[in-house]
Amino acid sequence: MYNTSFYKIICLLTLIGIFPYSYVYPQVNENDMDNQKGKGLRSYEFALRISFMASSGTISYTDANSEFHTSFPKEGESTTFTSPSLAGGIGIGGSDIYFGWNLIRFDMNSETQEPNIFLNEDNDPVFIPAGSEVTSETDMEIFSIIWTKDIVSSKRSIFGLGAGLMLIDYSSSYQVEGYTDTGGFGQLFPAPMISLEYTYQVKKLEFQVLAGGVGIKIQGNEIAYLNLDIALRYKLFNMSNWMGMLSVGFKYIPFHLSISNDDFTYQNDMVMAGPFIGFRLRRSRK
Repeated sequence: MYNTSFYKIICLLTLIGIFPYSYVYPQVNENDMDNQKGKGLRSYEFALRISFMASSGTISYTDANSEFHTSFPKEGESTTFTSPSLAGGIGIGGSDIYFGWNLIRFDMNSETQEPNIFLNEDNDPVFIPAGSEVTSETDMEIFSIIWTKDIVSSKRSIFGLGAGLMLIDYSSSYQVEGYTDTGGFGQLFPAPMISLEYTYQVKKLEFQVLAGGVGIKIQGNEIAYLNLDIALRYKLFNMSNWMGMLSVGFKYIPFHLSISNDDFTYQNDMVMAGPFIGFRLRRSRK
C-alpha cells in the first residue's frame, strides 16, 4: 500500500502559501490589459469552484482470483457528484503561475457484462452470473502547478499557453454481488501537463475557453486526463485594487487509465461532465 501523505502536505502548504486554484487560469483585468508585459509582481488571486458532474464509462479488472468487465451507470440510474476545487495564482511580468487542487469522488452501481468464476479467500470457486451488481467507488485528488504565458494580447482579449506538472492520486475499489472479497487499488501518477487559454472581456463580462491535461505512457501503464472548460464571469465589484467575480460554466473531462503489473490488470475509461459555479478574488498592484 502506498503512502502519499508527504506529497499531499507539501502540495497543501504550497497552495496555502501562494494563495490557493484548479483549472481556472488567468483572469483578465480591463485596466491591466495594456500592462501585461510589466516587471515584478503584478497581481495575485484565489478562487473556489463547485462543479456538479455526471460520469459514465467502463471498468475492467483482472487478478489471480477474479475478473470482471462492467459499464456504468446502471441502466435507469445516474452517477452524479459534486467536485470542489481551490486555486491560487500570482502574476509576474507577462507570466502567471497557478497552483491548484481538485477532488473527484463518486460511487457507482453497474452490472457484470458476462459470467465469471471468482476464487474466494479459501481458493474455492464462486460462480458470478452475468448481470450481477457491482458497487464501486472512485477517488481522484489532483494537484497541479502551471506556468502560463500570454502569446497574443490586445485590449480585450488574450491567448496564452501553459506548461506544468499534475499529480493525480487515484484509487478505486469494487464489490461484486455474491463475492465477499473487495477488490481495488491505489496509485500516484505525476505527469507533465500543457494548457491553452483564450479570454475575451466586454465591460463587466468575461468569456473564457480553457483546454489542458496530460497524456503519458510508462512501462505499459497509461494515463490521459483532459479538461475542457467554458466559463462566463461577471464582475461583482472592483474597489481598492480588489476585484470579485462570479463564474458559471461547463466542464468536460475525458479520462483513461490502464495499469498492468504482476498482480493485476486494471482499465478505466470514463467521461465526466457538468456545470459549475465559482467565485474569484483578485488583487492587482498599481
